[in-house]
Amino acid sequence: MATAHVIGGGLALMLGLAVPLGCKHAAATPIEGPACALAPAQWPAADALFRRDPAWLGADAAYSVDLGGSRVLWRFGDSFIAKSPARSRSDAWFIRNSVAVQSASLDPSSAAAQIAFAWRTSNGAATSFFPERGGHWFWPLSGVRLPSRLVLFMLEEVATGSGSFGFQSVGTKVAFVKNADMDPSAWTLEDGTLPVLTLPIALGAAVVRDGDSVYLFGVREPGDHSVYLARISVTALDAGELRPRQRVRGADRVTCSCPPTARSPT
Repeated sequence: MATAHVIGGGLALMLGLAVPLGCKHAAATPIEGPACALAPAQWPAADALFRRDPAWLGADAAYSVDLGGSRVLWRFGDSFIAKSPARSRSDAWFIRNSVAVQSASLDPSSAAAQIAFAWRTSNGAATSFFPERGGHWFWPLSGVRLPSRLVLFMLEEVATGSGSFGFQSVGTKVAFVKNADMDPSAWTLEDGTLPVLTLPIALGAAVVRDGDSVYLFGVREPGDHSVYLARISVTALDAGELRPRQRVRGADRVTCSCPPTARSPT
């Protein structure tokens, strides 16, 4: 069963349950429905595009954002950057995030598609594109391109111990890029401000623009990964404002196809 909640008040949950921002968690029954059965498959023709760079070896947590003009931003989590032409992960830098811009075609399997990866360097070593801050690092979530800016959401993580799973999410960040038509190496990153929520919700796990609204899907993290959905106006978000004065009532619903209709880029 798929469960979803609605945030009301400032940013708003649709799909059933009202949880006003900045207030106590309202008692309500989540909406439940059938889960979609999806059958993922390999896509060798598209995979080849991501093997062209002589240094970028691979990463996890891939998110894409349509930049317009047949350009797609790809954002990745933990990434391996080769130190030598041997292209070995055992001899590679390990960084917390990297990006790439796909161009010439929205179809990654197209022969016309091109891609250029980007990360930062310090003293000759590869470093994260979105730099760490005081021991905290950033993993990608989704984003959206609006008329005046690119809006990018990300998880803020911190180490809690040793081992592969010795980390924990401590919040969600949003960054604005107003010169997104330029090469990522020339981007100016500006911090945005998210509203303070009474629940640890990672807003921006998926972002969809529909008409005059932008919908921000989020998950409870840390927690049970319950799904939440917030709505904000395009005008407000394009002005850098993330505290809308909209409310979606508990009776409102969002209808989704199952299985969902795929669009490129995803």
